[in-house]
Parts: sequence; structure tokens; C-alpha cells
Amino acid sequence: MAVELTIRGLTGNVVATLTAERAQTVSHVKHALQASYNIAASMQSLVLDMDVLSDSDPLDRVIAPEDNNAELTLVLVDPWLEGVSKDWKCLRKAPPATRNNRLVVLEAIERSKGEAIKFAGEEIRADRDVILAAMRHSPELYLHAKGDLGLDREFACATMRYLGSPTVAARAQRTGTVLQRAIVWSWICSEELCADREFLMLALAARGTALTHACEELRNDSELVWVAVHQDACAYQYASLALREDRLLTAQALRSKGSMLAHAPPHFQADRELVLLALQTSGDAFRYASEELRADRELVLLALQRDGTMLQFASTDLRNDPELSKVAFFSLRLQGRQARRP
Repeated sequence: MAVELTIRGLTGNVVATLTAERAQTVSHVKHALQASYNIAASMQSLVLDMDVLSDSDPLDRVIAPEDNNAELTLVLVDPWLEGVSKDWKCLRKAPPATRNNRLVVLEAIERSKGEAIKFAGEEIRADRDVILAAMRHSPELYLHAKGDLGLDREFACATMRYLGSPTVAARAQRTGTVLQRAIVWSWICSEELCADREFLMLALAARGTALTHACEELRNDSELVWVAVHQDACAYQYASLALREDRLLTAQALRSKGSMLAHAPPHFQADRELVLLALQTSGDAFRYASEELRADRELVLLALQRDGTMLQFASTDLRNDPELSKVAFFSLRLQGRQARRP
């Protein structure tokens, strides 16, 4: 007959849950903890109702027959434990077995408000629950995750929720920060996450261009695409053709990134109002305007004021216009001076 065991640490946090047969001994439980949670059996002392259990004790002797569930307290017999319990920074100099000990690290994380994860072993930093425990104190501690956690939905959602928060996203846009940690973006290798709408809503708030990794169905999801384009106008190019037919969405993208005119449908490239909007932010957008609009003197003048090289895309008549040639010349000179500035 089986019994459900809940193993708690000294601080009361749940370390593990196990199912064991009553005929098994306490030693079996310790080795099960070692196999599943990397807690050396030799370092374990299990306590039930203030009594320290002997390794040879059968469970049916220490747990009442009518109890199908029991709670045990795990006490670690580790010379480093006392030092870490007094000062979590001792974890930094502890041996690998201690730094990868789940219970030691979890308790150090609680005492240090998450900071102890920086000194934990690499193996334990691949443990989702341990990393999430640290992130509950300081979300930016996701940076210390290891292994394949980027493919774990719960970790990925927690990380993207932090990275997509208004304060963090605004700071990233302001400073041009690029999120380079591979573990953050390893989710793109997961078909499940690329098709997970709830997760992508969080990911797109952190980086709009992640839309390129969304499944085809979600790239046709209006709400998701609006979130992506709002975060980064470049995401417009990854939206479905049907959504790029949306004039409001196209205008939103062009208002921030005129060069997205390259990915707009032909009838929008011939829409004078939208082309004018694109030229407000990028002279380069002129090259994607329709042939008719590239013969519009006002639009050519606006494009040249931003980028003198756009004269080559104007109609033949306007390329030979002396006044426009002069505007292009001075615009190129200004561009050259700006490029030489330290």
C-alpha cells in the first residue's frame, strides 16, 4: 500500500513530494530524494513529529496505518549548511555538491531575496522551480538560468512578462539594448510555444519582431500583430498579407518606420497620404512609392530633404530638375557631415 509523502525544509517550504510503498524503508525515501532532487542521501536526516527516523525504519512502522499522507521535515547534515544559514554568501565558496543542493539553494534564495542564485551551481540553475523562486524576488535574475529552461513554458512566460513590462521595454528602446542571452530566445525552437497565443502576447510585448517566429495562424491574429507593431514597427513585415491590407495598421507602422512601405500592398504604395506619412520618418521610403507618386514634386522634395540619394528614384523629368538636384546635393553634404561626427 502506498503513502504520499510531502518533504519540507526547515523554513517550511516544500522540497519534494514522493509516493512510497509502506514496506519500503526510510533509506529508500532518502535515495529517491537523491535521484530526483540531487540531495545526497548521506546528507539527509528525516524527521517526523520531532522524531529523527532511522534509515532501517520501515514506513509502516513510523506512519500510522490509517494515514495515507504524511509530512516529513528534511534536515541537512552538511558542514557547509551552518555557514550558509548564517551567511548566504558562503554559498559562493561551497563545494559543488552544496551549491547544487536544491534545499540549500532554495533556503539561501529566500534569505538573500534571490541573490544567492548567482552563486548556485550550474546544474541547479537548470531547475525551473529554483530559478522561478529567485525571479519572484528579482525578475532580472532570469539571466542566471541554465540548460534548456528557455523551452519551459512557465519560465519563458515569467521571463517575457518581465521583459515586456512597460518600464523594462521602454528602457530597452531608449538605450537600444539588445537581449542577447540565447536562453531567452530558445523558445523559437519550440513549435508549441510558437503556436501558444498567451505566451506570444508576452513575447511580442518584449520584442515585436519575434512575430516572425509565430505560426501562420497567429501572424494573422489582429490583436497579436497590433501588439507587435506597437512594440516595433518592423514587425509589420511579418504580419499576414491580409492584415497588411489594414490601412490603420499600415499607418501605425509607417508612422514609426517609413521604410515599412516596402512591405505594404501596392495600392498603399500608391496612396499619397500613406507615402507622405512614411516620408516623415524615412526618406528611404520614397524608393517604394508607386511610379506615379515618384513623379510628385512635393513628395520628391520631402524625400530629398531627408536623403539626397533618393533623387535616383524620381521620375526622369524630376531627376533633371535643377532645383531638386541642388536640394539633393546639399542634403548629401549634410549627411556626410553628420556621418563624420564622432
